[in-house]
Formats: sequence, C-alpha cells, structure tokens
Amino acid sequence: MKAVIVAAGEGSRLAPYTDILPKIMFPVGGKPLGRRIIDTLCNSGYTDILFCVSRQWSKYIQDYFGDGERFGARIAYSESDRTLGTAGEVKKAEGLIEDDFLVYYGDVLTQISLKEMELIHLKNVSEPKYMGVLGVQHGLDTEVGIIGIKSDGDVRVFQEKRQLPCYSWSAVAILKREVLNMITHEDNDFGSHIFPKIIKEGFNLKTYINTNSWNDVGNLRSYKKVNNIYENNKD
Repeated sequence: MKAVIVAAGEGSRLAPYTDILPKIMFPVGGKPLGRRIIDTLCNSGYTDILFCVSRQWSKYIQDYFGDGERFGARIAYSESDRTLGTAGEVKKAEGLIEDDFLVYYGDVLTQISLKEMELIHLKNVSEPKYMGVLGVQHGLDTEVGIIGIKSDGDVRVFQEKRQLPCYSWSAVAILKREVLNMITHEDNDFGSHIFPKIIKEGFNLKTYINTNSWNDVGNLRSYKKVNNIYENNKD
C-alpha cells in the first residue's frame, strides 16, 4: 500500500521560518521532520512513498530524499504550484495512486500502530459502505483557558489549559481509492470537507484509537517541545 505524505502546505503557523525552509525539512533531534516520518513508515512496512510538495520547495526536498533508496524506500513526488488543500494535493497525485492508500500529514510525529490500522482496513474493505479508517486519540489539549459563563455574563468557572474529553483525528488515515472521487476543487480538505461528506452521503469511516505518542509539529510552540524531546533521546 502506498503512503502519501501531505507536505505542500505553506506552513504559516511556523512563519517566518518557513520562508527559508520547508516545514518537512525542519530539524527534529538532528534529523529532518520528513526523515522521521519516513523512518516511521518504513518501520511499519510502508516503503512505497509519495510526497505531495509545493513546486517552490520540490528541488530542495528531492535533493535530500532522492528516490528513497538510501532510506530503504521508493519515493515519488507530486508537485503543486499553489495551495490545493490537503485532499486537493492528494487528488492531484491521483495518477500515482493505484489502490487504497495511507494518508500521513507532514506536520505530525506519532508512534501510532499503522499495522493495526491496516488490519482494521482489511477487515472492513469488502463492506459496500466502508471508505476508510481514521487514527484517533482520546483527549484534546487546549491552548487557551476554558471559561464557563453565567446567564448574567459573569464567569462561572475558569480552567487553565486542560485536556478536553473528546476524540481527535491524528492526521493519519487509510482510505479506499474511491475517496479520491469525492474530492473536488471546492471540497479539497480532508477534515473540513471530505470526511464530513463521506458521513453525510451515508458511507462509513472506522476508527483506530491510538494510545501511543502523538505530537503536532505545526506551530512554533509544539515544534520546540517535540524537538527538545528528540534532542534528549537522540538515535
């Protein structure tokens, strides 16, 4: 199964650093973020890899990763001249995706069990309404304080940054190839458009609950945190 790394975003949450370096190449414990992701994929048996990248940074990224042979992988590239949305980037690469595929956003690092996700996929793939499995985790850390307000506008309760008791998407999914048919110019983001569209049209998405580590590397605060973790546990 092909693994598609979505790494064509502008990286606005990491600006101005992304003006001089693509997010996928940010060092994490001495290795580029993309290298960490590829190691994770290869260790789970996903050695057929497709990078969705912006044309602006394509040569820079390809100069480092090449055809993937030195990492034990086979890497291909899909380039875009403008921001197409996460799903739009994958849609553009449709000709390089022969079958069901793994989507992995290029701004997360996780030890989620991709093998267990694939087992769920294989178990359900023959079901007529099944469209894929999403990796999720329980609990969502907030970046701001949570406030409860009385009817008269007074603050009832204030809780500084805490974990909300809900499930959140890990930015990792295994999808049937038919999902590509649902992606349009307008509906071009997996989270905002495609997954809600799948559910609205009566199709099914399964979940795999991740209990291993998961880190967002998409903003400066979280990037520094993750980089420190890997710096202290260098491999």
